[in-house]
Amino acid sequence: MTSCPRCGKACCAWPVYRFFTTILDPLRAPARELAALYHERWEIENSLDELKTHLRGAQIVLCSKSPELVEQEFWGLLMATSPSVG
Repeated sequence: MTSCPRCGKACCAWPVYRFFTTILDPLRAPARELAALYHERWEIENSLDELKTHLRGAQIVLCSKSPELVEQEFWGLLMATSPSVG
């Protein structure tokens, strides 16, 4: 059992997480930073799933004619459907 980050004792039932990566230098990729990025990655994955599954099911088609405007329209849809926009 690992020690509690709050009290330093082995009294609390804090879960132990293991994260595997090919980055071996801890200075290049600190564990806390990787954990935060992993959380952000899943926020993005969930937003893309929302777009692909629910908006695509509504047959929404991007109407823009240029790549730049398609990108702008995509980001607008992403912001409109994201629960963390605020």
